[in-house]
Amino acid sequence: MENVLLTDSAMPEFSKVDISKAKEAVDFRLKKCLDLKEVLLQENQFTWAQFIYPLEEADDRLSKTFGLIAHLNAVQNTQELRDIYQYCVEKVSEYSTQTAQDERLLKAYQYILKNDTSLDRAQIKAIHDVIRDFKLSGVELEGQKRKEFEVIATKLSILQSQFENNVLDATMAWHYVTADQNELLGLSEDMLEQAWLRAESVGEKGYFLGLDAPTYLAVMQQADNRALRQKMYHAYVTRASSLAENPIYDNAKIMQEIIELRYKEAKLLGFNNYAELSLKSKMASSVDKVMAFLEDLLQRAKHQAQKELQALQSFANKHGLSGKLQVWDVPYYSEKMKKTLYDFTAEELRPYFPLPYVIQGLFKIIESLYGVHAQEVKEWDRYHLQTALYVFYDQKKDIRGKILVDLFARDNKRDGAWMDDCRTRYKRQDQSVQVPVAYVTCNFMPPKNNEDALLTHNDVLTLFHEFGHALHHILTKVDYLPVSGINGVEWDAVELPSQFMENFCWSREGLSLIAKHVKTGESLPTALFKKLEASRQYQSALAMLRQLEFALFDMKLHQVQPDGLDIHGTLLSIRKETSLFEVPEYNRFENSFSHIFAGGYAAGYYSYKWAEVLSSDAFSVFESSAEIINPKIGQSFLQNILEMGGSRPAAELFEAFRGQQPTVDALLKYNGIL
Repeated sequence: MENVLLTDSAMPEFSKVDISKAKEAVDFRLKKCLDLKEVLLQENQFTWAQFIYPLEEADDRLSKTFGLIAHLNAVQNTQELRDIYQYCVEKVSEYSTQTAQDERLLKAYQYILKNDTSLDRAQIKAIHDVIRDFKLSGVELEGQKRKEFEVIATKLSILQSQFENNVLDATMAWHYVTADQNELLGLSEDMLEQAWLRAESVGEKGYFLGLDAPTYLAVMQQADNRALRQKMYHAYVTRASSLAENPIYDNAKIMQEIIELRYKEAKLLGFNNYAELSLKSKMASSVDKVMAFLEDLLQRAKHQAQKELQALQSFANKHGLSGKLQVWDVPYYSEKMKKTLYDFTAEELRPYFPLPYVIQGLFKIIESLYGVHAQEVKEWDRYHLQTALYVFYDQKKDIRGKILVDLFARDNKRDGAWMDDCRTRYKRQDQSVQVPVAYVTCNFMPPKNNEDALLTHNDVLTLFHEFGHALHHILTKVDYLPVSGINGVEWDAVELPSQFMENFCWSREGLSLIAKHVKTGESLPTALFKKLEASRQYQSALAMLRQLEFALFDMKLHQVQPDGLDIHGTLLSIRKETSLFEVPEYNRFENSFSHIFAGGYAAGYYSYKWAEVLSSDAFSVFESSAEIINPKIGQSFLQNILEMGGSRPAAELFEAFRGQQPTVDALLKYNGIL
């Protein structure tokens, strides 16, 4: 039987995947890449067409094989799949490191840059990126230092995977079941029904509460039972730590080793710390510039955040809380106060955001802005019944790309929301084009039987955010794999298209297309829209402080010497400046901070705020026109940002669209910060 992990198909054939053949498939792809490299290096003269193109094509085939295994590992994790993925990630990491340290390859790329007169601007950018990455991967190291670097790179890939596994296992290991509905007063009917069904599915009687994001957030915002909120909070913030009820998934030693290895890696390459190494491939020019940017936002937001907290404390005391707010009280009273101020809660908006209508509205916005039409594929090879596939066509009816969505929380699925590439656009030698495909994965509350899933407004923001990433990937017109779609885009600019899309969920024009009551068909009433719009700035400074806490912790952690490093102590020192709440001593948020310990955001979490400056400034162009959903400006954003991928530096692309460098003014305005 054919191993579909080795077929070069336009879409993965999920039903035909035999996971037991995954190791041999990855080994086969790796051998093909290595053999091809040796054959090509025998030439004396190199060109893009005869050298870089075949290497990139072979790596793309490897990416399709390994990427499918990685995606399945994230969305339907089993012990067998986890073990196989671990084997594959080690092999691929070893190959990547050894390839990036091959001086013969570096010299070949340098030769092409100097001598291949057919190169266009995108190809030149791609080669410069590769040469930079060679140097950041230890190509200039010799002897023992090179061997040490290889060991570090492989070990880091293993540890980062273990970190993610521990977070998933720790999240799934904890649950609370109660048959007493009085304990759950305040929870919505939808939440109660979900909890009852989950209990039934595992053979329990009563209501099952887990630490998946939809359940946790619902309990923290809705439950009148303060003891239950505290119980859930304790379980959530001690995940993957020695203080959890089940401490076997403790990430403490893994985190320490990750930081130590990153530091050693940076020192081997001649940097003072890992933060300096990380920024070499980003827009930000220096660690000092990033720290100044974060500190400036902190100073601008802190006074307003203090006022927001004082208002919340006063409200809570007037509405039954005796004494000081605790962290498990904040989401609950914030929702209550929001209801008082704006006369709605997150749950009350759910009926206005049935998923089919939200998707339909999202596609109308995309079509109006970019002239791209989406069509759902009804019959295709799914890996789960609750997934969907959409094909996007331009005005010439040519396929621009596909997006595969997997939107609902379930067991054995990694928490959070993300976009990943499945296929990347490039032009083959026969001039045909590989159609790009993106995965969009979220963890929304699943629908009830035979009913539409109802989203919160925050869910809608998440969906638009991840589709922004996906559009960046599939709407590219770049023909070269290294800089096509999200490839080659600086990490601190990659969030621009995603955060940009969120803005349409706050505008009247956007909401008129995505909000319709599931039963009455009524559009979001004007009065309710105005309340939602006003709520955008609700506790915005407190929210900004929380993000700055994460970003400053990340940057600080990757600047300090790891000898005797106290990771938790580092976070506590940052909290003295950023947190206005008394955080319990047992809080071990860092032990599940996958973004920086497993997700690629190490010394880069600041990117969210950095890109928010870019996205806010970009959206201000749309706001300055007569209509927010402006096709003319949309085409400019498409042509200057989305279609260009990583073919030019992000700063150049932004200025080409905006006509000037970004300023922080629009970000502060949207957050209501003076």
